[in-house]
Formats: sequence, structure tokens, C-alpha cells
Amino acid sequence: MELTEIQIRHLREGLDIYKEKRQGLHAKASDLEKEAAEIKEIFKKPNNKRSSELNKIKHFLEDVEKWKIPGSDYRVPKLDNEIIGDAINETIKHLEQGSVFANERNALLTIMRLEGFGGGSGTCKLASAVLRFLAPKDWGVVDWRNASMLQRFDKYEWDIQKASSFDHYVDNKEAAYFKCKPTNIKECHKLEHMEKHNYKIISPYEAIGYNHMYRMIRDQSNDVFKTAAQVDMAIFGLSLLLW
Repeated sequence: MELTEIQIRHLREGLDIYKEKRQGLHAKASDLEKEAAEIKEIFKKPNNKRSSELNKIKHFLEDVEKWKIPGSDYRVPKLDNEIIGDAINETIKHLEQGSVFANERNALLTIMRLEGFGGGSGTCKLASAVLRFLAPKDWGVVDWRNASMLQRFDKYEWDIQKASSFDHYVDNKEAAYFKCKPTNIKECHKLEHMEKHNYKIISPYEAIGYNHMYRMIRDQSNDVFKTAAQVDMAIFGLSLLLW
């Protein structure tokens, strides 16, 4: 499919919404991209397992965890520095080998093998955040919001405005079931919980598929979006109009 100027404009509005409503996250994301670039430079040095270097790599991973799931029981401080360093190094190598399924899957699985990063649950939401900062041109975060929005885009044949409008969110039957007014999203908390449940687990296969859609939007946006990470933020921003 080819995106129209109207579709691109509505997606761009989503990025503006994200910057406005998630100012702190957006600012921290910019800092983390710079931090990730410095981490990648570390692995170009011969002595990249010095204590100071490993501490810096661990700090980066800890910052990503705090950015993605603020206020949680953080796992990174409990992880061994050298194990983290090896995982990040291996992940970067997979990413540098190109955007083919095997490399992308291996990059996600390498991060997921770290305790607390999805290996036990099978979901790669947090792992995708690590890749988002190590390779923002080609990777964005996947979570329940973006997964749900991408499904809605398909449902409404990529009418971005309609897919992002609460007027089209529920039909009368669903509205009656959830006992909410279809004009007031604030009264439909059960709908949000339903969406979260539907996308509680996002597999590596699904994450790769969603990121291919990010890249498709990026490539068809006439340089409105320079990176897949920007597309991710734009879709997240549009989701804030619903939940």
C-alpha cells in the first residue's frame, strides 16, 4: 500500500501529541539515543570489558528499563555487569548484520535471555525498547498500545483519523456490554483493560512484524519520519486519543 498525504499528516499529528503529552519520556528518549550511540562506540575499542566500561553499559540498560516501565521492581541492578556487556555486544552484532528475520529474531532473543527481559513470559516489549535505542532508524518499541492501534489501522483500511477516533471505537453492542457511554472514553476503563489483556504477550515474531510496519510508514512518509522510532512514538501518541 502507499500512504497518502492525509494519512501521513494524521500520523505526524500523533507524534506531536506524544511530544506534548509525554514530554518527559520524549526528552529522556533523546538522551537515551545519545547514550546508546556512546555504548556502541565502546565495543569498537579493544578493551571494552574494563570495569568503567561495563558500568556504563549497565547504566544504559538500567535507564532503558526505567524509561519503559517506570516504578517497577527493576531487574538490571541485580544482573552481572559482564553478562550485560556480552548481551549488548552480541545484540549489536546481530543488528549490524542487516534487517532479515533471523538477525532480528536473534537480536531480540539475546536481550530476552537477560533475567526480567521477557525470556520467562515470552513477551519482548522491554527487549524491543533496548533495540529501539541501539538502532532507532529501524526499530521502535512494541507494546499493547501500538499493537492495538496497528490492528485498528488495518480494520479501518488505514483511515488514520477514523481509527484514532473514539466515535468509531465501540459499536452499540460493545458499549452496552461494558456499560459505558460511547462518547466518553474516561468511562470505559474496561475497554483499556481488554486491550492490555489482548496484547499482554507480544512474541518476537509479532514484534518484528510491527517493526516492519514502522519502517514501511517511515519509508513512505516523504521524510516526515526519519526513523522507525519516530513512527512508534507517533502511533503511541494517537493511542492517547483513545486510552
